Amino acid sequence: NINASEIKEALFSNPLILKTRDNRYMAIGNAQRIITVIFHMFKDTAFIITSYLSTDVQRKLYKRRRG
Repeated sequence: NINASEIKEALFSNPLILKTRDNRYMAIGNAQRIITVIFHMFKDTAFIITSYLSTDVQRKLYKRRRG
């Protein structure tokens, strides 16, 4: 499971953020392990929908774009 502190760390540590459908965003970030966070924005607030360990494809994309 992913805990709230991991989500916060991933979102504030230069994550790779991609826009998805339905005005949602996918953030791939590093918090001791590479995790993916799906969220939507309303005004200046991110509302977390789900988070999970990144897939192999997501980890490779993160490492390619963020080093």
